[in-house]
Amino acid sequence: MKKLEKQRILLYAIVCFVALFFFISISVDEGIQNYEERTKEAGIQNNLRTIASSADQHFLTTESEKIEVNEMITLGYFDSLENFDGEDYSTILVEKGFERISVSTRDGTIYTYGAN
Repeated sequence: MKKLEKQRILLYAIVCFVALFFFISISVDEGIQNYEERTKEAGIQNNLRTIASSADQHFLTTESEKIEVNEMITLGYFDSLENFDGEDYSTILVEKGFERISVSTRDGTIYTYGAN
């Protein structure tokens, strides 16, 4: 009987360990996904902020009324923009007096920088 009891205790300990490992792995996975989402959003917002700042600088130093992102790169306002989720910054045209800049990701999520 003692041998059977020891086996039950061992089996119970193994089941508890597996369950604990399972729940920890789920928590870690959710944490990683949340971190990746926050990182992506922060990166996209930083890119939009870079575009807005460069456009402001361009409009202050030229007579131009509008500028495209590719032109900003060509003029040396910044080197490039990191792509986080399929967003296409090259299609952004910024006009003098702009209030906000937006870009969409591959899944259609729209990120906006500026007045809401």
